[in-house]
Amino acid sequence: MIALLAIASIPSSGRGAEGECPPAAPKAKRTQWPSPPEKGAFDIVHFGEGHWNEGQGPKTMPVLVQDVVRFRPRFVAFSSDIADIGTPDRLGCFRLIMQPLLSAGIPWFDSPGNHDRVAVAGPGGVASGSIDIWREVFAGMPAPWGDEPAPGPRFQLPENEPDDGKGASTHYYFDYGKGRAAVRLIVLDNSQQGLTNSDVDQYPAVGPGATDANQLAFLERAATEAQEKGSLAFVTMHQPTQDPRDPTTVHPISVNHTMGKGLSPDNLAFDAIASRSGVDAVLLGHIQGNALYSVGDTRYFIDGGGGGSPYTTGPTGTDTGYYYGYRLLRIFRSKGEWTYRTYFIPLVDRIRVTAPKTAAVGDELELAATAVQPFDPDLPPRLGGAPNEAIEVELRPPADGPFRAALPELAYVWETSDASVLRPLGAEDDPKSDPIFDPKTMTMSGRFEAVRPGVAIITVRVGTHTKSVRVQVGR
Repeated sequence: MIALLAIASIPSSGRGAEGECPPAAPKAKRTQWPSPPEKGAFDIVHFGEGHWNEGQGPKTMPVLVQDVVRFRPRFVAFSSDIADIGTPDRLGCFRLIMQPLLSAGIPWFDSPGNHDRVAVAGPGGVASGSIDIWREVFAGMPAPWGDEPAPGPRFQLPENEPDDGKGASTHYYFDYGKGRAAVRLIVLDNSQQGLTNSDVDQYPAVGPGATDANQLAFLERAATEAQEKGSLAFVTMHQPTQDPRDPTTVHPISVNHTMGKGLSPDNLAFDAIASRSGVDAVLLGHIQGNALYSVGDTRYFIDGGGGGSPYTTGPTGTDTGYYYGYRLLRIFRSKGEWTYRTYFIPLVDRIRVTAPKTAAVGDELELAATAVQPFDPDLPPRLGGAPNEAIEVELRPPADGPFRAALPELAYVWETSDASVLRPLGAEDDPKSDPIFDPKTMTMSGRFEAVRPGVAIITVRVGTHTKSVRVQVGR
């Protein structure tokens, strides 16, 4: 295994971070929204598309990691890609970027991506190449991914599973929780444009004489067992089975960006097996942007906002899904069963708020806020010749349109310091069933009614950031 000290001294030749690994970002402030989980609940985090040495990756990835540390999830699921190609310096630098998670006691688990394999032809990462360097660099990660012990007693490792030998596993699963596990994370490898293509060099092996004929069989076995046990079943892999984005603004390199560009039979096979075996959620990357879709009762989350350049020739922001961020999944019990809700948290450098300074009793105020994302102007421009400027994300629900269902809901909330002065006007999107949401003081609409004279502080909360404005109400 490559030692971390040795990795730190290896220069990277990747675009956007020439000469060294990017330094750690300053520690984030305390969490603002979502608030800490209610009693008996806990969080996990997912994101994909680290691409730490491309586009804004050198800037966004360290910020994302420090944000996640503040939320203190029980573990992080990462859907890759790591960098432009899977060389020791690229993979090793990413391990250093993620080190604040491990230092905070938060383990992370990876599903390999096509860029994580060593490129043997063509620009950037390709679908063919060896997985051996990836296995070597991450051999020292916690089991069942790496060769080290499990992170703690709540991580329940499967018994009687085949040995993958020395080095990181390419597919694996574990249960998390005390006693009856709350969630099972099933990690698959479709880094060679599909699950079947990637079966040829799996660790542990699949095929004749092995425990599982292929990864699809492994998936069905592991997910069905989780369903029988009453655990949530989450699957993490790199390439999605569908691409639900608006095709008119998709960058040409990412058209139909699924397993095999839509030609792989694994797309339909996976969807069918996931549905019948009770998979609750599939956590994905591959597309540098954020989108979602469903097949039956199975929800698919493409959370590709780690780094790199958004895969669009058109606009970015709230109505597109093209921005940087990560997904928090909150696990809790409802009517004796484990279930979950999710929050998509955009990365924030600063927040701009538009609000009046004064109002009269009876007025209805409508405030607006925009999250300006972390940005380094010295890094290369985004793909497609888009302006080299910070992405701005308006904190509101996405606008209605034919692709509205594929767009994530952003996690934010407006809050008044004194509802007897400025009362929140509820919105249809308000998460009234969420126990951390207080409809007496909070709303997602940004709308408030001036009730009586006085002063109230209105605050918008998102991720680890807030912005407050003072409003004077007179007669």
